[in-house]
This record gives sequence, structure tokens and C-alpha cells, in this order.
Amino acid sequence: MNLDARIYSTSDAEMHTAMQTMIDNLGLDLAAFTAVFSWVNGAYKISMQADLDTCLAYPLDTGILDDQRVLTSDVNTSVVEGEDAFSILNIFAELTYPTDKMRQRVFGQDHWQAINGNAADMVDQLMNTHSKANAAPYKAALIAKGYTQTEIDNLLTIRTNIRLKLTLQRDFESQRPITTQGRIQVNNTAYARMEMIHTCAQVVFAGNPAKLNQYRLTPNTSPAATVVRVRLTDSLGNPLGGGTVSLLNAPQFAPQITDAQGYVTFTGSSIPASLDIHADMPGFQPLDSMDNTILHNEVNEIVLVLIP
Repeated sequence: MNLDARIYSTSDAEMHTAMQTMIDNLGLDLAAFTAVFSWVNGAYKISMQADLDTCLAYPLDTGILDDQRVLTSDVNTSVVEGEDAFSILNIFAELTYPTDKMRQRVFGQDHWQAINGNAADMVDQLMNTHSKANAAPYKAALIAKGYTQTEIDNLLTIRTNIRLKLTLQRDFESQRPITTQGRIQVNNTAYARMEMIHTCAQVVFAGNPAKLNQYRLTPNTSPAATVVRVRLTDSLGNPLGGGTVSLLNAPQFAPQITDAQGYVTFTGSSIPASLDIHADMPGFQPLDSMDNTILHNEVNEIVLVLIP
């Protein structure tokens, strides 16, 4: 999964709505999913909801989270999901090697209890456990007993989620600004959950179009236009009307003059993903603001502060 670029085509809001609907449907159909994919259980649903809650709590561009408890809870739910994945693997290890305790515990069971909810230790152990479960001869033996490649891969998926959430939590604690790139990452992580449930639904509800439709990835809507709203202010936040704003690397858009509230708006489908902006205002120094990240099919707001 590419965490640096959006992996879905709808707006964030549309993705969030579709994901909540999928989670609600999953709650109703959980028994059917668990019967086929044992790891799609109550813990997985809780963790999926926690991912969506993180997306919804994530601020635009430069803010920080209003409530650290959201991130702490999100880390904890992913740790519980990791513990659940370990438990499932241990069951299959016992089934695979019922009389060989050494091979049965080669997946790191002796270290699992020592983790005791420590997310950083969980990240390391998930990697080690996955390396064993995905290697010969253990992989083939486990799968022969009913364990699946999806469950093996899910060990790394959980690890990626915990690492990302730990990073966000530490960013908050150090009061570092949360960036647009971070927002893309948490939304991509959430959408990857949707992709996984969508794939599982193809097996669970094969031949049932009505149920499959409930687990489609995105609503059938046309993409929205990309909008860039640029506002000029002075260092006190006062709007600067009458300034000129130009898009340096999008010359197809003519320069615009800011209104009384300091705004200009550019709308179109050819706005680049990284935008260079030039601003001029009588009585102020010209400003070049480079490499502004633009999310396509969304409304992007950029504030430029001019110095006299």
C-alpha cells in the first residue's frame, strides 16, 4: 500500500461515509464472515471502527488532534487485534504440530506474553512471527491445517497499522504539527481495511448480488471538481483584499484578485498535485509559496501570510 498518495478516488467525506456503512453491515454479518475468515471477528470490527474514528478526528493540514485519547485508544485496539492474531496462529500451530512442542512454539509464543500490551514490542514481534509463518516448511504445514495466506499477510497489516498510529501518537505528544501527508496516510490505512472486507465479501457472499452490493468499495458517484481557495492575510490574520494570486506551475489558470475577505478560488481538473503559488499585494513583500500539497476532487484551503 502506498501511504504517500491517496489510494481511493472519492473525497475523504464520501470514503468515511462508505466505510461507516460497511462497518455497520459487517456488524450484522459478522458470524458469516468469521465462519469463513476467523480473523474477521469482533476485535477486527472494533479496530476497523477505531481506524475510521482516527480519520474523522484528524484535522485539516496543520492542526493537531483535539483529544489524545482517540489516538491512545486506536493504538490499544490495534494491539488487541495483534494479540488476537497471535492467539489464532497459536491454535493452528497446536493443530499442525500436536506432539512437537519445539516446532509448535517456533512462532514466538514464548515472547508474546512479555509484550503485555506494549505497542512498540508488538510491532517487532509481529514482524518476527510473520517471518516464521510465511517461511518453509511452516507456511505449507499451517495452510494444510486450514490457516490461510490472508491471515499470514494480516500479521504485517496489523504491524503497519500499529507503527503508523504510534507515530501519530508521538507526534501529538511532542506537539508537532500534523501534515496533509499524515492525513493521507490514516485515510489510506482505513481504506485498505475496506478493500480487505470487500475482497472477503466476494467469498462469503459469492452469487448474492444484493449482499455484495453492501460491501462495494465506494458509492457510485461522479468525482467532484478540485477546488483551491487561497487567502491572503497580514501577520495579524487580517484579510488582504486587492492582492494578486498566480499559480506558477498551472499557467492555464489566469491570475486572480482577492476579494474583501482575502480570497481567490481556482477550480478545475488540471490542477497539479503540488502547487506553486505567487502572491503580490501593494505595500507588502511578494511571496512565493512552493510545493503546496493538493488533494484532487476536494476543496483545498491555503492561507498565505504577507509581510510589509
